Amino acid sequence: MTAGPRSGDRSHNGSARADVAIAGAGIVGLAHAVETVRRGLSAVVVERDDRARGASVRNFGHGFVSAQAGDALVAALEARERWIELAREAGFWLLESALKTVPDLRGKSLALSEPGSTSGDALPRQAMIDAGIAEPKRDVKLEYAGGHPEALLALTKGKVDAAEINTQQLATAKKEGQFDEAEYRRVWQSKPIAIDPITIRGDLDPAFKQKAKDALMNLRPADVQQVGAFLDVDPPAPMVAVTKQTYQPVFDLARKLGLTEEDV
Repeated sequence: MTAGPRSGDRSHNGSARADVAIAGAGIVGLAHAVETVRRGLSAVVVERDDRARGASVRNFGHGFVSAQAGDALVAALEARERWIELAREAGFWLLESALKTVPDLRGKSLALSEPGSTSGDALPRQAMIDAGIAEPKRDVKLEYAGGHPEALLALTKGKVDAAEINTQQLATAKKEGQFDEAEYRRVWQSKPIAIDPITIRGDLDPAFKQKAKDALMNLRPADVQQVGAFLDVDPPAPMVAVTKQTYQPVFDLARKLGLTEEDV
């Protein structure tokens, strides 16, 4: 590494010969230098400051894979493995969570919302079964926290190893600054599911039912926000027509898990 002059000292005339010259000794510059050497080339890193001053020293030292997809996900996963490898080689502190996939939950504690909840109980348990944990209630320490906010709180307070978080609770917690997704690893995500519907009694006058449906389907954006707040849906979205078929995957899931009204 070739260091630049100290502040106020412009007399430095150091030089070096290398296959690749890299400007900046931050995490990106050093990563390029390491890769250059690993490929059999020589590298020189030129840094203008005599001590760490930039973004690389001001961050909190987190190395994580955020919500990436496609080529970006491949690159992020590779970068994560390189970071772990370099940490071990350099001998600096590294805390690596053992939970990377759903099967890793075996023997760990998992906060769920409440028994019978679609997103807070049934879907996570089915995901564990699909991943090879045949008896989630036996092989995983399931903790029913009482609701989605409580499950999230159990995780952030370090009371459990993992927790289920539905998208509504996640959006609310992030908006209120209660949850930093960058500090946690997402090991599983379900397909989108329909939320609780607004229903009208089947024995009411057909004309009234149609008017009520038309009114709900044509709400103004401001009214949609009020309905969303009433239903605890954040962010709110326009109303859409649903039928029993919309919720058939939920019925199928309940039947598959043997859930009844007594489980709620």
